[in-house]
Amino acid sequence: MSLRHPIASFVDRAVAWRSKRHFPQYLAEFRAMERWDPERLQAWRFKRMQALIEHAYKTVPYWTEQLDRLSAKPGDFAAPEHVRLLPA
Repeated sequence: MSLRHPIASFVDRAVAWRSKRHFPQYLAEFRAMERWDPERLQAWRFKRMQALIEHAYKTVPYWTEQLDRLSAKPGDFAAPEHVRLLPA
């Protein structure tokens, strides 16, 4: 019997439908991540957050303005505690 949440199964199916080619790879990666220790998971999350900040700065005028107003660049967020400085 699966202990997964029903919404997770729905999301799995939705992702599979949208990206049939990559889904098995993503699923394997995320299932492996379930066994990561908290420090490794936190480091991965922060790396993804940095990529998101970089992408938002380059593509979303609102975030470009917000960071420019703070005289900040995406690379300035080098530690998790720095992310707290982002305007919410």
